[in-house]
Amino acid sequence: MDITVSLQIKITFDGNKKVSVGNVATAVKGLGLEQKVTEAVIERVDEELIEKYCGGKYARGNSKKRYQRAGSVERHPVTSVGKLNLRLHRVRDKEEEKIFLPVEDRVEFDGKKVYQEDISMISAELATRLTYRDAVKEGKQFIKDFPSACTINRRVIDGVHP
Repeated sequence: MDITVSLQIKITFDGNKKVSVGNVATAVKGLGLEQKVTEAVIERVDEELIEKYCGGKYARGNSKKRYQRAGSVERHPVTSVGKLNLRLHRVRDKEEEKIFLPVEDRVEFDGKKVYQEDISMISAELATRLTYRDAVKEGKQFIKDFPSACTINRRVIDGVHP
């Protein structure tokens, strides 16, 4: 499956003032492009899979198919690129009488946990060298939504660390 995502960004410069390269870089970094691209890719995968299962959104005859659209759900997983705001579609399987998220066929979420595996691995790795509180301080320098010391402790106990 090839995914193509197009994003437009807009940065405004004040009048005829010169700006430094650092200021431009800071403005671009402030846009959270990694987060937006991650959200766009996951939502694009979701769109393709929902059309594969259910067909076009308003296509005729969709009610007679095995799979039907069953609304959507919002998920807010926290990853190393930040907190994602995802709106994912549900599908009803009429034969097996169950509702599922097609995107989970391609993208693996860490269950219902807020902090996904990548950020858990980073936090557990920091905890091997530092105290849990210091690991939180260190992690928040790089990742805004870093887990608490208690969450890091739980993940280490659960065996997430390498």
